[in-house]
Amino acid sequence: MGVVIWLIERLMKKRTVTGQLGIELGPEGIAVAHINSSESGPPVLQSCRFLPREENESPPLAQYIDELGLKGIACNVVLPNSSYSLLLTEAPEVDDDELVDAMHWRISDLIDFPVDDAVLDVFRLPEDAHRGNVPMVYVVASKSSLIHEILALLKPTGVQLKSIGIIELALRNLSLLCPEDPQGLAMVQLSPGSGNLNVIKHQQLYLSRRFDLDFNGGLLDPLPTNSLVLELQRSLDYYERQMGQVPPSSIYLCGEGVSSDKVTADAQASLTAELKVFPLGELITLPEGCDELMLTNCIGAIGGALSAEDLA
Repeated sequence: MGVVIWLIERLMKKRTVTGQLGIELGPEGIAVAHINSSESGPPVLQSCRFLPREENESPPLAQYIDELGLKGIACNVVLPNSSYSLLLTEAPEVDDDELVDAMHWRISDLIDFPVDDAVLDVFRLPEDAHRGNVPMVYVVASKSSLIHEILALLKPTGVQLKSIGIIELALRNLSLLCPEDPQGLAMVQLSPGSGNLNVIKHQQLYLSRRFDLDFNGGLLDPLPTNSLVLELQRSLDYYERQMGQVPPSSIYLCGEGVSSDKVTADAQASLTAELKVFPLGELITLPEGCDELMLTNCIGAIGGALSAEDLA
């Protein structure tokens, strides 16, 4: 009788796997987040965990997914930004279904590995973001060997791979949780040594820019206010002057060692937009006991688990 009950419980658990999984790969480990939609409120973060990478050992991803009973769940993988190039270039005059093939020859001199070994994805900029009358596209280029490694990593987990994406679009997904602003908003992720600014308007990515930053990401490390403000000003000046856009009214910061007490009055006074920390805990329902550090480590995975079609 006990075996029968156990089998029924296992089958019921398998049938009731809902929501979507986000997995962000990184040099220090793997972040995993499980999100469910809610008819009466914000998305629900069912669980999140950062699985550190031990020396010569892969994080126990399959074991963790099995413990949560998430085999068969739809999964979006988010690549670390060091593993791909994001290139802004002119769009060729071809149909959408020919766009990827057409871009192979255009980017051959812009990446540091043979284009024949590249896997490409392309997405167009909105029409009002074109420079003059020239349509523009973003091209994502990564090595085909990385894609094979991801497939091998996921095979023993039993999840259903839905997409392999980039952190810029994961941040775009997070931005959709905020109240819509006609001027859009900027999402800025800070990591040790770098920053990644993305301007999103009408649910679309208009501008993405990476920059170096003298910041270690520690809990006690202050934000490098002067250099950060300068990079933000440069980015938004380009957005306004070269793309003909009205700058966003809000700039949200997220990432390692980022907290509201580090946003100084001087930084705020130097920008026309309101500078603030992304309030993730106010926009999704958190699991009990989930702390700020875990959310920080898993923010890319959480963004990957969010998608307009599944969690609207």
